Formats: sequence, C-alpha cells, structure tokens
Amino acid sequence: MSLVALGAVLVVVAMLGVNWLIRRGLAAPRIVEAGVPEGLPWIEVGVPGPRGKRLFGWFIPAATAQGGAAPALAILHGWGGNAEVMLPLARPLHEAGYALLFFDARSHGRSDGDSFASLPRFAEDLEHAVLWLKARPEVDPQRVGVVGHSVGAGAALLAASRSPGLAAVVSLAAFAHPAEMMRRWLAWKGIPYRPLGAYILFYVQWVIGHRFDDIAPCNTIRQARCPVLLAHGTEDATVPPGDAERIYANRQDERVSLFLMPGSHDDYGELTQAMAAMTGFLNAATAAVSLLKNAPLIGARSAARKGVIDNKKENSRMNQESTWSNRYRDAGEAYLFGTEPNRFLAHRVELLQSGRTALSVADGEGRNSVWLAEQGLEVTAIEISAVAIEKARRLALGRKVDVTFQLVDMLAPGWPPAELHNAFDWVVGIFIQFVGPEWRDRQFEVMKQLTRPGGRILLQGYTVKQLEYRTGGPSAAENLYTDDILRDAFADWEIEELVEYEEDITEGTGHKGRSALIGLVARKPD
Repeated sequence: MSLVALGAVLVVVAMLGVNWLIRRGLAAPRIVEAGVPEGLPWIEVGVPGPRGKRLFGWFIPAATAQGGAAPALAILHGWGGNAEVMLPLARPLHEAGYALLFFDARSHGRSDGDSFASLPRFAEDLEHAVLWLKARPEVDPQRVGVVGHSVGAGAALLAASRSPGLAAVVSLAAFAHPAEMMRRWLAWKGIPYRPLGAYILFYVQWVIGHRFDDIAPCNTIRQARCPVLLAHGTEDATVPPGDAERIYANRQDERVSLFLMPGSHDDYGELTQAMAAMTGFLNAATAAVSLLKNAPLIGARSAARKGVIDNKKENSRMNQESTWSNRYRDAGEAYLFGTEPNRFLAHRVELLQSGRTALSVADGEGRNSVWLAEQGLEVTAIEISAVAIEKARRLALGRKVDVTFQLVDMLAPGWPPAELHNAFDWVVGIFIQFVGPEWRDRQFEVMKQLTRPGGRILLQGYTVKQLEYRTGGPSAAENLYTDDILRDAFADWEIEELVEYEEDITEGTGHKGRSALIGLVARKPD
C-alpha cells in the first residue's frame, strides 16, 4: 500500500472516530420513569411510532366530556427527559377538562430506541401521538393540541408548521435556532467553534437530514397553522428568554402569544400563574375550534345571531394585540402614557387602603400597577401586548416593587379561569375604551367576575365630548362612556362615585391636554 493510500485510510479512520465521538457525546441520556401519575385515572399505553417503534405513554382520560368527546393534549418532554418530568402539568390540565397523553420520545424513557434522536424525530413522534389521540373514541379529534418543553417545544412548533389538524400549541422554553443552541453548548464544553465546532454542526445536520434553518423555531413559527402560546421563564439560563421574544417577533399573525413568567429552564417558580395562562389560552383555542365545527352552514350573520361566532367581532378583538404592540414599540424607550399613575386613581389612595389585592386590567406599560404596588397592595396586571409587559417589568424593577404581570386577552373565551373569580379587592381599568358596545358588556362582566364580594371596580374613561378635544382616547364615539352607560352597566352594584368633569392632563404623549373625563367607583354586593 502506498503512503498516499495509507494516509487516506488513516484520515478516513480518524474521521469515523471523530464522528463516533460526536454521536456518543450528543446522545441523549436515557432516564426511565420512577413514578406514575398519582391520584389520576391513568392507563399505560403503547403508541405506534415511526419506523415501527413503540412509544411508551400514560393516557389520562378527561374528568368529564360534557356535550360529547373531550379536547385532548399530547405532552412531550425535552432532551434527556421523559413523561414523568412533565407530570406537574397533569392535574391542572385534567381538572380543566382535557384528556392527556404523556409519552416518551424515541430513545428516551421507556420508549423504543432508534439510531439517533433529533428535533425532527421528536416532531415525528409527536405527530404519531396526535394521530393516536384522535383515534380515541373519548377524544374530539378536532380539538387535539400539543404541549412541548425545550426540544419538545421546538418539535411542537415544527409540527404546527406542517400539521393542519392541530387545535393549539403550547411551547415551553423553546430555543430560537438549533445552531445557536449548539454553539452555546460548545462554549459550555470549552470546544472551539473553529474548526471542530463548525464540523460538529455540519455533521449533525448531515445525520438528521435537515438543515438547521429549516427546523429552527424562529422560522417554523411563520408557518404555524393554529394558535400558539410561547411560554418562557425569565430566569432561564439554558435558553435565554430573548429566544422566545425572537420567535414571537417572527410570527406570521396574531394567533401567536408570548407569556414570560418567573422561573428557570426546568423549574417554573410560578406554576399556578403559568397554568392559569396556559389553560386560558387552551380553553380559548379549543372553544374556537368547537364553535367553528358546530357552526351551521347558513352564513356568518345567521351564526352570529345564534351565538355561534361573529367573525367581524372576533377579528376586532384579535387585532388589539397588534395595534397596541405597534404603538408601544414605536414609543421606543419612552413610555407612551408616561410613568406616573392616572390622577383619578391616585386621588383615591386612602380608599384603596381598604383592600389588600388589586388587579389592573389592560395595564399597558405598568404606570398604574407599579404605583398600586408602591401603596402596599399585592398587584396583578394583565395586558394583551408583550411589548408593553416587557416595559412594565423594567419600570417595576427600577421602582423596586413586585407586580405579577400576565400576558392575557381579557376578552378571550374561557377567561378568567375559575381560580381568579372573586379574587381581588380592587379591579382597576384606566382608559380601557379600546372596544365598542359589541365587547363592552363582556369586558365589564369579566371585571365583575374578578372582583370579590365587597370589593370595588374603579374606572377612568373619556366621555363623548372628548371628540371635541382629541387629546387622547378613541376616535369612535361608540367606544366612549356616558353617565347612562355606566349606570346601566353597574345597576346591580352600589355606585359609590360617578363623576363627569374636565381637566388638563399630561400622561406621556398619549394623553395630553384638555380632556372630557368620567370616573366610577362601584362596590360589589356582599
């Protein structure tokens, strides 16, 4: 054998050795479940997977299936995990009325092994799990969604981009791009990117048969065909929350929502808050599918009369997120409505001390919720715009107060969740006139549900005369308040204060100048 041939053989042998080391180093650890879904009606199942492989799982039937078959969720762990690590989600989702399938991806937990594991193979496993659920007689095949964590979340988003039959996707701690995630791993291992790291990335793409760009969540989100909730821990050191924001920024439409919550990559410190947001999102998504499925084929106008669906009304509500996010984003580092509290609210500081808990609805960039927290109240703030919530978090941090911020569409079907009913001493709505009469009754009803018996609602808004001043507020007269509108809306409550007045206000650039105002304080019957 010539020296050239011998050298070539040695190079091939060396490359094979390097490739073997890469595959061994990147292989997911297999951790077998040690527990079971305690206290729930589970059964062990074998789900037919790709390439003839069997996927181990636990199926938990829905607690009830009112009106027929129940909605269902396939729930997938992350790299090196198993079905057991996702069980903290089981009880709250079961109590919310969902049938659940917790399962192991190939080469994980108690599922069959395969030649390798990858994000695309996680997605294949997830798609097979969805098909298995849809074939169950107790499951409504039109209302099957998926929940994934980390790599499982990336798989869920990949499935959402190519599976038209999904009702909803919840992504927990997804990374934006596999190449960036791997480069973070290389840096953690102390492996230089050039030349070894670059070769590792090339080799992995060759093995899995997919370019990273084609499976990256920041790209697949553009093809998502169903509502998506991107949930991410703000203290996640493995996948920074900026990855979630980047995925969200690349969304195609407003069916994608972003929810940032306290917690790390694997342990969410505010699970109750996260579950409230998750179940609210899922209830809205699956209810919408159910309504559309049952709508009679006699036209949208007739369906709306029957209470099934009104597309114009629904689109008006869903456009709010885009509209407000754009306004808050365009303000840059400045705060569109300033950082000081609304004057009508601040002048009732002594009355506010009669309560302990407060909720600020449609809170915007946090000026009112942060001020309420400074008064010693336990404050929750809900807002439809992730851009606004991020600015509100910065404001709370700078003012050294704690506020629980939730990304919520308060008008979404199924919201508020049962645990928030009768929960707050004060429910505050400052200039929440972004909807007209078609949604206003629903808006007030939600606020009433949130208020505890003996608690109060405080409203500040513009009257119709504001159209003469044009110094803030909506341009549509039907969105503005009158004395009669508020008296009718709160006729079953004790109206402690209802006052119309005019004054000059300065609330950032959004509200500035002479204004026609109305303020309400109403107490809920004990």
